[in-house]
Amino acid sequence: SQQPQLQPQQQLQPQQQLQPQQQQQHYPELQVFYRVGENSDINLFTRVEHTTRAPFLLRDFIQKVLKRQGNYRYYFKSFSVDLNESVWEEVFHEEQPVPLHRGKIMALVVPHPSS
Repeated sequence: SQQPQLQPQQQLQPQQQLQPQQQQQHYPELQVFYRVGENSDINLFTRVEHTTRAPFLLRDFIQKVLKRQGNYRYYFKSFSVDLNESVWEEVFHEEQPVPLHRGKIMALVVPHPSS
């Protein structure tokens, strides 16, 4: 399976350093911009209440934002210190914090066929 063509931002390589997670700041309401499917030209927007100081996890994104079942790959915009630019970071595990980009969640959700 191919990873999405994410231009003009570059895909992040595992050894590259990310900016320290902005998730440490507390946002009682998160703005979420997302797209389902790499070729989709429909950008979706929602606001999500997040009253706890715990990080907003991939599981939270799936339950509170996506609200659909299926096999997906999740990419979130973040900032690479090494590249000094925005990149798309893939988040694999439901317990992993979702990166923020300028205090907002910017996501690309790509359907992933079963193996």
